[in-house]
Formats: sequence, structure tokens, C-alpha cells
Amino acid sequence: MAELVNHKMSIATGIATTVGPQFSVPRACGAVALVEVLKHWGVDTDLRATWNCISWDDPFGTRCARSYLMARCAISHELDAITLKCRKERAWEALIRCSRLGLSVIINHQSRASRVEGHYSILKSISD
Repeated sequence: MAELVNHKMSIATGIATTVGPQFSVPRACGAVALVEVLKHWGVDTDLRATWNCISWDDPFGTRCARSYLMARCAISHELDAITLKCRKERAWEALIRCSRLGLSVIINHQSRASRVEGHYSILKSISD
């Protein structure tokens, strides 16, 4: 994973959608991000099982991760989890607060290339 510094925020981005020779799906960044966060908290889980747990077909037939299913998956591993939707003007405040509390944050944000598709990244740090 490459590090991207965006203003004051460092996130893991460029998450590969091909993980191992047996698992290759488009738009698997949500599953990869969740597996990394679970691993951070001592939960060893399979990427394919996580993908199956958190993905759902959108109205156009494209299978992708859903934030509420990611939270449900984390809870099933006995971790606390929530999903939040922040207004643009309050997003930084929410991220800074989470970072200061030492919480793991998976961000679902819009891709620069497409206003329709999202991308999941893991918040690494925020510096003052």
C-alpha cells in the first residue's frame, strides 16, 4: 500500500484488488481495508469470506462493499463498529476526533476519476 499525504491526513490508498492467485475481484478495496483493520485488532480473517460478508450488488449489478455490512462484519468479530455520514464541513472534525481517540477509521470517499464510484481507504494519521 502506498502512503498518500493529503493536507494533514495520511491514508493508505492504492489498495490492490488482486490478493493472491486465487482471489481477484474488481472493487475489493472495502474488503481489503476491513481485513487490515481486523488484523490490527488481532482478528485473523479470510479475505474471500470477508468479501462475501460485506458485498452486495448495486442497482446496476455491480458487486461492491457496503459500509453497513462492513460494520456488521466487524461486530460479528466482537469489535465495536459504527458507520457515519458526515457533511463536508464537519468531516475533518470527525476524522481528527477519531484519530485522537485511537480509533480505526475506514473512509469511503469518492474517486477523483469518477463521481459515481467510491473507494475505501484506511486513515493512518492526522498531524496538527
